Amino acid sequence: MDYKFVKELPPHLQQQQQQQDNKPLDPSAIPDLEELLKNIIEMVKYTSTEEMIEMEKTNPIMYEQHLDEKFECISSRYYGMFKLLLVREEREENLCKLIDMFTKLRDIKQGKIDIQNADKQYQESLNEEYVYPQFGGKDGYEKKLAEMGKHQKSKKNKSK
Repeated sequence: MDYKFVKELPPHLQQQQQQQDNKPLDPSAIPDLEELLKNIIEMVKYTSTEEMIEMEKTNPIMYEQHLDEKFECISSRYYGMFKLLLVREEREENLCKLIDMFTKLRDIKQGKIDIQNADKQYQESLNEEYVYPQFGGKDGYEKKLAEMGKHQKSKKNKSK
């Protein structure tokens, strides 16, 4: 998942996230995607009600707390995903990203793609969206990396 959307996990989830980051990738750890998708759809429908739209406008803190409690099945296990779904202005785009991720996870579960390969593809898609544009594209990024490598080598040679 892309952590760009979550500035910082709550303390009780930081240790859990570190443990997950250090675990080897295991397809059997992929959750029940149908159940998770059902919960996400329910949350999106619920947040689209007039009452929730009004609460979001008038009291965003209470809005988030209410949703955190009501959809604990998402917020407690998939905090980053939960935070993605809260951003109304970007919700459509974020849902597309989640659908893409779910598609990859389904393909992994079905043995259509290798989990390490899927992880590399996902990381590359994030690079294409967030990193490469800052350098004018992938070629610009690679050029900058090469320049930085040369600079590092010249610094090492000067210090000897």
